[in-house]
Amino acid sequence: MRFLTIRFWLWLISNVLGHLVSLGIILLLALAVNWSSVSQKVITTSSDADLRSLAPLIVIALTDGIVVGLLQLVVLRHYISKASFVSWILYTAVGSICAWLAGLLMGVGVFFIAGPYGGLIVAGGIAGAIVGSAQSRILQRNSYELYSPTSTSWTASNALAGVIAVFIAGGLVGNWTGVTWSLLNGGLEGWLVSVAVAAVLYSIPTGYCLSKWAYQAA
Repeated sequence: MRFLTIRFWLWLISNVLGHLVSLGIILLLALAVNWSSVSQKVITTSSDADLRSLAPLIVIALTDGIVVGLLQLVVLRHYISKASFVSWILYTAVGSICAWLAGLLMGVGVFFIAGPYGGLIVAGGIAGAIVGSAQSRILQRNSYELYSPTSTSWTASNALAGVIAVFIAGGLVGNWTGVTWSLLNGGLEGWLVSVAVAAVLYSIPTGYCLSKWAYQAA
């Protein structure tokens, strides 16, 4: 475990701060736009309904991807070229949008078959795999001072991280589905704590993988 250096802990801290900051930005945007009043307007077509339901999700995913991707560069600036910084943020943001949409759709489908916990596991795994696959393109092509980063290992570590984070934080600590037992129910406190727990849990497998590559390359 000697490769769990200061950069592992910086990775963990940057992810936690990234998710909490993005949550704060999203809450401020919700207050500024007054989304609840927008959502109550009369829906004239099915496309309006689809757009109204997807728009908040896309905004959340985009905000989270940009902020987290930006703060992850606190650590990754040691491993990837400066020319790849913008690409890292872009791939993380786009991957986040795809992950949220695909994870939610697949998770809801599994929800009716395997229950809320099964839905959370599938949603977390799919979301993590998508983000990891997007980010792995940057690590694989533009990294230095990392020992043979591969698309498969980074995607797998993110998928595992997603399963652990969403299952525990969303189904045991928080109540993301609204129907599971949890330590904390709804409200701002529940979201803040569960998001922080999710970020910590997500950072452990991914930070382990990143730190091991850096240690093996040293």
